[in-house]
Amino acid sequence: MTANDVVKSFSTSGTILDVTAMVVDSIAVGVVAPVPVGVTPIATLGSGPGGPIEAYLAGELVAKPLLLVGNILATEATACTMISESITGDLGTNITVQSAQNGFSVIGNLSIGSGSAVGLATTLGGWVPIVPSWGSLALQTLTVANDFGLLGVTKKEIPIKFSTFVSE
Repeated sequence: MTANDVVKSFSTSGTILDVTAMVVDSIAVGVVAPVPVGVTPIATLGSGPGGPIEAYLAGELVAKPLLLVGNILATEATACTMISESITGDLGTNITVQSAQNGFSVIGNLSIGSGSAVGLATTLGGWVPIVPSWGSLALQTLTVANDFGLLGVTKKEIPIKFSTFVSE
């Protein structure tokens, strides 16, 4: 097994986890989505039909465990992507520390690949407790679109330059 095989395994695992998370989020949205008469399927299980707001809130409450599963899957997918990009060098740092007679400087860069950047942003957004089911699905859809190269996000290099000198 080569390093390239390991990279492909982690990358493929991350994509499969992301797609699975999107399916789970889609099911959550389906639980919340109103039927044509304006009442969610969950609300019809109660004692009365309730209004559309009550039905929506009841659906969101029932969808929360599904969103939790989706968030766990998305977090695992982001971890797989970060491991893959660490191996390829798309995620990491290159830092040099130079000392001088009266101080030192740190020079280098931080690299972050597109999968890690998008995965971190969307996964963190999905963990925000007030994000509704449709919001979580939108975030996960962005991640899957990036997994398949549809967003055009590329690796970013962030320069690091820090110097300190002590006065004599």
